[in-house]
Amino acid sequence: MPVGGRGCAVAVDGTPESERAVEWACANAELCGDELLLVHVDAEPMPNGTCPGWLTDLATRSQLHYGAPRVRVEVLTGRTVARLLEAAGRAPLLVLGSRGHRALHDAVLGSVALGVATRSPCPAVVVRGAADEVRRETVVAGVDGSADGDRALEFACEAAEALRCDVVAVQAAPDSAFIPGPFDHPDRAELVARAERALAEAVAGFAPRHPDVVLRRLTSSMDPISALAEAAAGARLLVVGRRGSGGLSEALLGSVSRGVLHRARCPVAVVPPDDGRSPGSG
Repeated sequence: MPVGGRGCAVAVDGTPESERAVEWACANAELCGDELLLVHVDAEPMPNGTCPGWLTDLATRSQLHYGAPRVRVEVLTGRTVARLLEAAGRAPLLVLGSRGHRALHDAVLGSVALGVATRSPCPAVVVRGAADEVRRETVVAGVDGSADGDRALEFACEAAEALRCDVVAVQAAPDSAFIPGPFDHPDRAELVARAERALAEAVAGFAPRHPDVVLRRLTSSMDPISALAEAAAGARLLVVGRRGSGGLSEALLGSVSRGVLHRARCPVAVVPPDDGRSPGSG
């Protein structure tokens, strides 16, 4: 994670939504680092390798109005998802706006967002909601007992340390497991107790590694998408792993990722599986 002098890449396309992503990265510099790389992808190369005027203006505003210490720009040519994934391979963190046109056509909640956020080699933050919607200095993490859920919680704890927030770890125990039917069903109280024990076990090792972070637990009877969206309402950041099992069984390559990216009203960080790098490596 880019804490301590390293920067992040921000996908931009000239829309207000992508400028919001730049503003968010600057406002969360403790997490995003002290240098921004503004990445624009165009289908055709610019004449003589020039830079679009709006991109130059955005770089200037990033420093004058949003407080970015250092800003670089990069104009890439080709297919948007593929080139953004290449940029993500060179960055510790990638930030994208929630909607757009031009290169980021389908609102970063469509093909580009899902194609990038669910395939990025580095954590990807899709900026949702507005700055004034943050009501709680909290980072919410989806936990499901899997290694990828653990990685999401580790990222959430590191983010909380950088942003001086607390962490809420959410385990879903959906009511769908309790639907009456002709067959015997597990005792509801036992299912809830089992989910609470699993959550407690999942977070047990994180508190000693992050003693300055207040880490709370929440077991929800809703489906994973609703549980995470509700728990993250007004939060600083929602963190989810890319794959998983148990409560987050569809693991962010399927319906859960799509649902969370559509429904959450706060920025969403999608953390990739462990690729052999330590959580803090770039």
